[in-house]
Amino acid sequence: MCGITGVYYFDKKKPDLSLLKKMGDTISHRGPDHEGYYRNNEGIGFCHRRLSILDLTDSGNQPMSNENETIWLVFNGEIYNYKELKANLERKGYKFKSNSDTEIIIKCYEEYGVDCVKYFNGMFAFSLWDSKNDIFFAARDRIGIKPFYYYSNDKMFAFASEIKSLHVHPEIIKEPNDEGIFNYLLFDHQIDHQTWFKNIYTLEPGSFLIIKNNNLSIKKFWSIKFDIDYLRSFKSFKKELGKTIIDSVESHWQSDVPVGAHLSGGVDSSSIVSIASKILNKSLDTFSSAFDLGKEFDERKEINIVVKDSKTNHHQISISADDIKNNLEKIIYHMDEPVIGPAILPMYRISELVKKSNVKVVNGGQGVDEMFGGYKPYFSLAASNLLNNFKQKNFPYTELFYFPSYLFKGGTIKRFKNKIFKKFKKNKTEQNWIKGKNIHERIIKGTNVMRNETSNLLPFEKSAYVSLRYYLPALLHQEDRMSMAWSIESRVPMLDNRIIDLSLKIPSWYKVNKGMSKSIFRESVRGIVPNKILDNKIKRGYPTPTSVWFANDSYEYLLELFSDDQFLASKYVNKEILIKILNKQKNNINKNVSFPVWKALVLNTWLKINFSKNE
Repeated sequence: MCGITGVYYFDKKKPDLSLLKKMGDTISHRGPDHEGYYRNNEGIGFCHRRLSILDLTDSGNQPMSNENETIWLVFNGEIYNYKELKANLERKGYKFKSNSDTEIIIKCYEEYGVDCVKYFNGMFAFSLWDSKNDIFFAARDRIGIKPFYYYSNDKMFAFASEIKSLHVHPEIIKEPNDEGIFNYLLFDHQIDHQTWFKNIYTLEPGSFLIIKNNNLSIKKFWSIKFDIDYLRSFKSFKKELGKTIIDSVESHWQSDVPVGAHLSGGVDSSSIVSIASKILNKSLDTFSSAFDLGKEFDERKEINIVVKDSKTNHHQISISADDIKNNLEKIIYHMDEPVIGPAILPMYRISELVKKSNVKVVNGGQGVDEMFGGYKPYFSLAASNLLNNFKQKNFPYTELFYFPSYLFKGGTIKRFKNKIFKKFKKNKTEQNWIKGKNIHERIIKGTNVMRNETSNLLPFEKSAYVSLRYYLPALLHQEDRMSMAWSIESRVPMLDNRIIDLSLKIPSWYKVNKGMSKSIFRESVRGIVPNKILDNKIKRGYPTPTSVWFANDSYEYLLELFSDDQFLASKYVNKEILIKILNKQKNNINKNVSFPVWKALVLNTWLKINFSKNE
C-alpha cells in the first residue's frame, strides 16, 4: 500500500525533481517509510511513497526496474497470488531479485504484455514505462479498491493516487466541476469517470490506459457479467464459496508487519475475524467504534460475542458529535471529493486507533452486501426474481411461501400503503433543496446510464450490478482514504477475484433464501462463525447517528452555518430549505431526514478547503 504520482511530457523534456518531490510530499501519508524517484530524458518522471508491508528490505523499494532498466514501475496495492505467479514465472526461467509482489508486475508484463492485469488477484493501481517499446501503461484493479487519478492534455499526462498531488503541478488549474458535484448531490457518487475537479478524471475499475506515440487510449480488461448457473445446487455453491472465503482470508493475512481486523458485529467482518482466529490460528487485534445511543446504533453486543469466541485483543473508540467540528475538515481534505455518507467519521477515528495500536494492516468486510444481497431492497427484488424464474430447472418452489415476507421486508408493502394514503408524496419544498438548472434532466440522464447498462438483467441482478459498479467503489474510496490518512493498509478479503466471479453465477434465491438475506454466505461460514451472529437478522451497516446529532449537539452549529451569508455552497443548495429540513429533524428525532443536511455540510467544507480565500 503506497502513494504513486508522476508525469509524462510528450515533448520528452526531463521532469523537474523538485516538482516530483512536492507531488510526492503531498501524499506522504500514504507511504512514510521510503520515497523514491525515477526520471529520464524521454519525458517520464515517477515518484513513489512506500508503506512497507512485504519484503521490508531495500530490494522492495520503488520505483522498481527490470534487470536492464528498460521497464520502470510505481505500484500501489497488493497482489495476493504473487507467490503462485512467481513460481510459474520461475519455471519459465525468470529470475527475481526481491520477495515483493511489486516485481511480479514487471515480470508478468515482460511475459504477457498488457494482458498481465488479467492474471493479478488483488488490489492495485500502477504506472509502468516500457522504454524499449515506447509505451506508458497504467492499470487499476477490477472493482476499484485502489485509486488512480489523471490529467491529460496535448502536452502532458499526469497521474496520482490522490487528486491533491496533481494540483501541485503548476500547469494543472484547480477548478470545481459542477457536473461531478451534482452527481454526488443527486446519486451519492459519480456515474462516470469525472471528479469534483475540472479536467481531473479517474481511471475506472477494471481498466488499463496506454499512451503510445502521444496517443492515449483506455480499455476494459474486466467488467461485471452475470452468468447464473440455475442447474447447480445450493450445497455445491456453498461448499465452493466457503473454501474460497477461507483461502482468501488466509492470503490477505500475508504480511511482514502486524495485521488486524475491523469488527462491526455484522456477519461480514465477524466472518473474517472468526476464520483468521480459528482456521489460521492467529491471535488478532480487532477494532471497532461505539455510540451510546441505543440498539439502533450500538453493535457492542454482537461485537463482544465474536471477541469472546475468537479471543481477540479488542480495541474500541467512542464517536460523538464533536468529531464533526474537530475532524471533518481533516477528513474531507483526505477524501479529495466526498462520496456516500457519514460513515467516514467512524472510519477515520478507527484508523487512528489502529495506528496508535501499532498495527499496520487491517482487514475489513466490504463487498458482501453488494455481492450477496445484503440490503433491505434485495428482499423485494428477490420476490420479483422468483416470479421471473419459476420455470427454471431446480427452482425452489418452497421459496414462494416467503414471497409476502420478502415484499414486507423489502418495503414494498409499506411503500404501496403510503401511496394509497397519500403519505408517499414528499413535501415539495424538501425536494428542491438542490439548486441548479435541469436537475430533473440530470436525474434522468444519470438513471438512464445505469438503466442502459442493466437492460438485459432481472431486477435482483440489476441492483447488484449498480451496487458493484457504482456504490461499492465509492465505499472503497472511503475505506482507502480514511485508512491511508493514518498510513494504514486496508484490505478487503471478500473482494477476492474468485469470490466476485462466483457471486455472479449464484441464483438470487440462494442469496435471499428462507427469509434470510446473504443466506448462502452465512451458510458457507457456519461452523466457524458463532450462530448468534449468523442468525441475527438486524442490519445496521456502519450506523452513524447524524440524525440524533443534528437534532441535538450539532443543531446550533448547523443552524449558524446555513444562516451565514458566507455559506459557500449556496450555488448548489438552498440553505433556507436545508434549515427547514434541519428543524424537521429536530422535531422528529426518530425519523432520519438528515442526509441533505450532511451533503450540504460536506460540500461546504470541501469548498472551504479548496477554494476559500483563506486556503
